[in-house]
Amino acid sequence: MSKIKSLILISLFFVIVSSCEDKVFETFEANVPIYMSFDELRSSVKSESSISIVHPGKIYFKDDYLFINEHLKGIHIIDNSDPVSPQNIGYIAIPGNVDMAIKNNILYADSYIDLVAIDISDINNISVVDREKEIFPYTLPAYDQTLRV
Repeated sequence: MSKIKSLILISLFFVIVSSCEDKVFETFEANVPIYMSFDELRSSVKSESSISIVHPGKIYFKDDYLFINEHLKGIHIIDNSDPVSPQNIGYIAIPGNVDMAIKNNILYADSYIDLVAIDISDINNISVVDREKEIFPYTLPAYDQTLRV
């Protein structure tokens, strides 16, 4: 009788084990917020050495310079005095920047919810001359709606 019980238990064990399904793992991507205080945002506009253009946006031409937006990050300064060989000479870090305009020697650029005025009369020594706070609506960045969480 014990052999029959053992045989039944072993058979039951194999039936249970063989009916188990493989575990399925899925990988998801999601937007993760990166928080920055308004004070950090407003103090982070600065002139830097040139960097590579990765995600170009709008382009503005003034005098012999091209100003090329780096989407949501800042503005590249390109010396185009020799169109055959333009030189990437500088970069202005402007978090949240997507648009710009220039009047006289003032570069106007958005920085998320603020409008920043930057004096570019001396391209080697740019400086923020004014900031209009909270004139643009606060919006959430675009995200991929096809991603499942």
